[in-house]
Amino acid sequence: MPSCRTSSRSLNTRIDPGERGWALVAVLWVLALLAMMAAAIVELQSTSARFEHRALDDLRLNSDIQAAMVRAVMGLTDTRTEARWKVDGSVERFLYHGDPVAVSVQDAAGLVDLNETDLTALQSLIQGFGVSSDDAQTLAQRIVDWRTQVDPDSPDVAMEARDGDYAQAGRNYRPRHAPFQSVDELKLVLGMSGRLYAQLAPLLTVYSRNSDVDLQVAPEAVRLALQSSTNEMGSQPGQGPTAVQPGLGATDSQDDSSTAAAVTPGHSYAITVVARHRDQAMKRTVTVAITGDDAKPVLVEAWR
Repeated sequence: MPSCRTSSRSLNTRIDPGERGWALVAVLWVLALLAMMAAAIVELQSTSARFEHRALDDLRLNSDIQAAMVRAVMGLTDTRTEARWKVDGSVERFLYHGDPVAVSVQDAAGLVDLNETDLTALQSLIQGFGVSSDDAQTLAQRIVDWRTQVDPDSPDVAMEARDGDYAQAGRNYRPRHAPFQSVDELKLVLGMSGRLYAQLAPLLTVYSRNSDVDLQVAPEAVRLALQSSTNEMGSQPGQGPTAVQPGLGATDSQDDSSTAAAVTPGHSYAITVVARHRDQAMKRTVTVAITGDDAKPVLVEAWR
């Protein structure tokens, strides 16, 4: 029967060695792809686990910081003098759920207010960091220009000319002619270098709303800068021994007991917290105002 013979020949046909090679290659490729897929799944799971651990660590650090902020406000407003926290930037350290936490409270009255300090005081403060007299005067004038409101009915020709310097320098903005909303805004002032900003920023605030600096609660960096500026500019009649110019200066000594005195309603305080958990750290600063209102004693003004 022809059909039977054909079938027999088909069954006895030998597979070509080349075909067996391609089949082996195909199998190896499939195995390689499966191995790559398995490795990708393992890496995805590992990445997901790391992300979850990081998220949990961040959550824990945020919890540490929130607790430290509450603790600082309690220490700030404690009616017991011996338990009350200092407000001169001194650091309080403690453990919260085993995590080390460092907290400092700084009364804004001990810092230089960007919106209130006069031109001469700003110039002398800038000179305290090694800036030449001419450059310090130019920069101080630009700071004052930035915060000075413009009267459209009485244009200041000199100020308009200085505003034009921004365009000549390639800046796509001009001074706002309004009070500084934050110390960070100082970085936008023409001529403010990153290095000088880093030196000035810890000494500045926009929340004291006062042209004077209370040296009793000023951090050491502020007192040193003011002293350096005084030495550079020279004392003037009517100034305190560590005042830079009229409008900068208060008491000439620092009394430890005064830093733990009762907080003053209307004053603002910057609370800085650094929390650590395992190999991670988180830093936050909140500025609060003491209102004197029993219903709402603390008002949050800024959070960084």
